[in-house]
Amino acid sequence: MITPPLDFPGESAPLSARERTVARLAAQGLTDKEIAGQLVIPPRTVSNTPYRIHQKIGATDRRHLRRRLSA
Repeated sequence: MITPPLDFPGESAPLSARERTVARLAAQGLTDKEIAGQLVIPPRTVSNTPYRIHQKIGATDRRHLRRRLSA
């Protein structure tokens, strides 16, 4: 089953499945290290992902990301 990308008004590109997962966990308040542990990926990968997410959906920080995901 393929999950469709999240669409946000005015975004330039939809989020990938990994970006959606990281975005949801970050919006829940998890740290990069906690997200990496849950997804079994390097923390460095997690720390780079929010930057790409923020660029795609226009969120400026995790708090803004949380508001965008709940809208």
